[in-house]
Amino acid sequence: MSDGPIFKLSIRDREGDSDAFIEHARLTRRLWCPACEVELSLEMMPKADKPGWYDAHLVCPMCGREY
Repeated sequence: MSDGPIFKLSIRDREGDSDAFIEHARLTRRLWCPACEVELSLEMMPKADKPGWYDAHLVCPMCGREY
């Protein structure tokens, strides 16, 4: 786990490259948790060795499952 801040952001479905991202990530329920039926959040952690860059993944804010 990161020692720095963790940011949780919302993503707008069907805007920008969301369709291509969903296909590439093989998300079967688009940007929704299949178990909880809530929208996923984008969790971002700053990279200590690269200021302005982040490690990121999708997470369900309800059950904590990571995608």
